[in-house]
Amino acid sequence: MGLTVADAQGNSAPAHMACSGIGITRCLQTLADLHRDHHGLRWKPGCGPADLHLIVLRADLPEMRERTEQIVRQLQQHGTRLLVDDRPEAAGEKFAYARLVGVPHALVISPQQTDGAVEFIDRWTSRHQEVPLSRIPGISSPQ
Repeated sequence: MGLTVADAQGNSAPAHMACSGIGITRCLQTLADLHRDHHGLRWKPGCGPADLHLIVLRADLPEMRERTEQIVRQLQQHGTRLLVDDRPEAAGEKFAYARLVGVPHALVISPQQTDGAVEFIDRWTSRHQEVPLSRIPGISSPQ
C-alpha cells in the first residue's frame, strides 16, 4: 500500500502491520463510532444489546412490579429483545443512562400513566410520545 512511518532515527521505513481478521469486536467498534452522538451510543435495531429499553419509574411499588412483569411478558411474546431498568434510581439518572447505552427505543412506565398508555422515546430522533402499549410491538426502524 506504500505506507511508511518514521523509524527511531527519523528515516522513512515501510510499516509492518498484522491483523488476525476483522472480527465482531471491530465491527461493533465501528458501529459505535459511526452511530454515536454527544449523549452516547445510538444502536440501530438488531445491532445493540436490545431493541427496547423499558424504564420503570417507582419500581418499588407492587403495582408497578406487576405492570412491569405484564409488559415484559407481552413484549417477549412478540420476540422483542428487552433491557429492563427497574433499579431504585431517580428518573433523571435512568434517562441519562438510557441515552448513554443507546438502545434504539425506550418505553417509560410510571404510576401516573393510565389507560394502558406508555411514553415512547425514539433514541434516533429524541421524540417522546404517549402511545398505547398495544402499538409497541410494531416498532419500525428509523429512516
